[in-house]
Amino acid sequence: MLRVLPPLVATGVVAATAHRRRSTAQQPTFALQREFTNTAVRDGAFTVAQWNLLADGLSGRDPALGGFTHGLDARFLQWEYRQPLIARELAASDADIVLLEECDHPEDVRAALPGHHCIFQPKRHSPCLANSPLPDGCLLAVRAARFEVEAHEAFFLREEDNQCCVTATLRDVRTGKRIVAAVTHLKAAKDAAGEAVRTAQARHVAQRVERAMADGGAPHAVLGCDLNATPTSKAYALLLRRGFRSSFAQCMGAEPAFTTCKQRSAGAKASVIDYLFAVNLDADAVLRVPAGEPAPLPTAEHPSDHLLLVARYSYPAQ
Repeated sequence: MLRVLPPLVATGVVAATAHRRRSTAQQPTFALQREFTNTAVRDGAFTVAQWNLLADGLSGRDPALGGFTHGLDARFLQWEYRQPLIARELAASDADIVLLEECDHPEDVRAALPGHHCIFQPKRHSPCLANSPLPDGCLLAVRAARFEVEAHEAFFLREEDNQCCVTATLRDVRTGKRIVAAVTHLKAAKDAAGEAVRTAQARHVAQRVERAMADGGAPHAVLGCDLNATPTSKAYALLLRRGFRSSFAQCMGAEPAFTTCKQRSAGAKASVIDYLFAVNLDADAVLRVPAGEPAPLPTAEHPSDHLLLVARYSYPAQ
C-alpha cells in the first residue's frame, strides 16, 4: 500500500547540523572520501540523491546475514548500527530530492530527512518478509521548502508484479518550473531471462515518466534507479534512446568505476548498476566515487553495499 509521510519539523541536533551545513561553503563529510566534480553552484540549482540502502531484511535480520561475511563483524549489519550512518550520509548529501531503493524502515528515513515529504511503496512480495514483518520498497522524498508535490503515483512493473516505481510531479517553488521525479528498482536475475524482463521494465518506467511529464506539464525529469544492469545492457540503452541522459556520463564522460561492490567466492566483485538519469536538465556536478581499488561493502563506516549517488542539476537556458 502506498504511504505518504508528511514532513517532520527539524529539531535538535539534526536541525542544527542541517543549518550549519547550508549556511557554510564547507565540503560535506561522507563516510568514504568523496568530493563533487564542480563546487560552483548555478542559480536555481537543486540536488538529487539516489541510494540502494541495503534492506534490513536482507542483511541484519537474515540468518545468513545476506552473505555479507567478508570479515565484517555481524553487529555492523544490524539496523541499530547502520541507521545513524545512513542518516549521516543522507544529511551530508543535503539533497532536495531523495530516491531510495531497498528501503524497509521508511519511518526512520523520514526522521533522517526533516522537512521532506516522503512517498513509500513496498513491494508486493518482498523477499524481506522471509526474515522480517517489514517489506522493502522504493521511497521518494522531496524537500517541502523547495518543491511542492502536485501529483504522485506508484505502480508495479510489467513482466513481474513485485518491482515497483514511484513518481511525483513537482513544482519548483523558486522558479515555478515543473519536474517529474521517479525511483525504481528492476529485477535482479543476472541471466538472459532477467535481462529481457529488465528491458521491458525499463520501457514501462520510461513510458510512465513520459506520461507524467505530459499530464503535469513538466518538461524536466529525474530518475534514480538500481537497474540491476550494467551500462552495456539493453535496459540502459533503451533509457538512453528515449532521452534519459546519465548524469555521471554527462559530467565525467563515462559512468563511475563502480556503484556497488560485493564479496563473492572468487573475490570482490565491483559493478555499475545504479544510476541517476535526467531529461532536459543540465547535470552540473556529481559526487565522485571513492578512488582506488573497490573494496567489499558494507563496512563499519559505510552502511550499504551500494554507494550513495548525488548530482546537482540546473535548468537549461531558454
